[in-house]
Amino acid sequence: MLFKYYIDVVTMIQQDGQLVPLFVKWKDQLYKVDKILQVCDKFSLAGGCGKCYQCAFGNQIRNLYWEKDRWFLESHVFCPDVS
Repeated sequence: MLFKYYIDVVTMIQQDGQLVPLFVKWKDQLYKVDKILQVCDKFSLAGGCGKCYQCAFGNQIRNLYWEKDRWFLESHVFCPDVS
């Protein structure tokens, strides 16, 4: 089961309008996006859809979505204290 969490993301907007996520804030910590592996339009199994950025954070790979006007992250871990 996947869970959906809306999160803060430090994002660069390039001259051509492309969004590039640089850092993700999770539980009051910033995590650097080490590499964007793929970008595509996709439905999330956690609910919702948008532009999916498959990102590497150290040794973890996560799907980060731009949904209309905000970011969300998919996680297999339920975190009730993340708002």
